Amino acid sequence: MTTLDNLRTRKRQLEDHLERAVGPEEREKIEGELMKIDIALSFLEKELPSQPTVSK
Repeated sequence: MTTLDNLRTRKRQLEDHLERAVGPEEREKIEGELMKIDIALSFLEKELPSQPTVSK
């Protein structure tokens, strides 16, 4: 798996977890991790525009 694949997989896992999150502290932590992943994905996708992206 590439770094992009790993980040996308982790993002999906966190989004699923966010739907089940109970408390505000847990939600805040997950949202913070999602923000970091979105920033990393944005940067990497700009650096590697020739690779096709697959949305699921």
